[in-house]
Amino acid sequence: MSPLIISGYSNSCRADGMRVRKESSDGTVTNVTRSYYDGQMPIEEEERESISQNFVKLTQNFIGAGGIEAMTVDDGTTTTTSYPLYDTHGNMIATVTKNGAGTAWNIGDERNYDVWGGVRQGAATSGPKGRYVANLGHVQDDESGLIYMRARYYEPETGRFISEDLYKTGRNFFVYASNLPTTKCDPSGNSDEETQQLGTALMDYAKILMSIGIAAFLSGMINHIRGQIEYLTGLAILSWPNGGAYSLVAADHLRKGMLLMLLGTGAMMQGVNAVVRGLYLAKAGSILAALGDDGWEFAASFIEAGKPGGLPSGLIGKLEEWFDTQPQ
Repeated sequence: MSPLIISGYSNSCRADGMRVRKESSDGTVTNVTRSYYDGQMPIEEEERESISQNFVKLTQNFIGAGGIEAMTVDDGTTTTTSYPLYDTHGNMIATVTKNGAGTAWNIGDERNYDVWGGVRQGAATSGPKGRYVANLGHVQDDESGLIYMRARYYEPETGRFISEDLYKTGRNFFVYASNLPTTKCDPSGNSDEETQQLGTALMDYAKILMSIGIAAFLSGMINHIRGQIEYLTGLAILSWPNGGAYSLVAADHLRKGMLLMLLGTGAMMQGVNAVVRGLYLAKAGSILAALGDDGWEFAASFIEAGKPGGLPSGLIGKLEEWFDTQPQ
């Protein structure tokens, strides 16, 4: 992701596009926030004054199966731990904290959103910064109103990203979640869940392909063994003292044995080919399922290796659409 620079506000990113430093000013004091990640999930943000380096705030996130499951904020005086509540889309609608005596729970930071992520009810600024699809680690910057979604910034007022899709997929490079914000989201800022679903489908297809390959190999091996038995039977008949009298019978065993061995060898070769193709496609599927559109570059070579023989029509269209966009 390219650095975003707005009056009184700028940021810088590491090599994979994740933001590691944000500088913001209210006209009097400039603060610098440094971000730290576990993979691409934010686990810590430290905010200090730019010039004096005086400590302002430390925010730590605790990651679980559902995304961010707890947050601790230390402002230098008190440390508060809160637990986010999400709706079914992953939007943070409230937080739960214990009271000072630790005897009861309080609900705060209540917000409601429109389908594109704009705050309809509740505070539009101030913490926590995780709001729309917050369980994925997306944060909203109060300085710009934009939601940072890793690869790009998203503007909830227009329902569009402010920069193009890195991979130029689809007809509109600024569209968010295939224009289906009620049922989809964009985990990486470069793809909606469709690519992850494609990766899962590719892995399922790879499993079927490998199962067929293993079955074909075993069937071929059985036929090959049967052929060997038939061929050896023919040779044994010819080796009898009066085997010449049974030459026609021997010849039938020999021909049958050679045919079965030939068919068995072919089936075993096809089985091995199917298993190898399945392994390539399974690898490609796992990459796409984990990284979304960010994984196309890595998955392409595995897909190319596993493509011969014809993929399911739905996958062919998606894959060929991507191949057509690549430089020759």
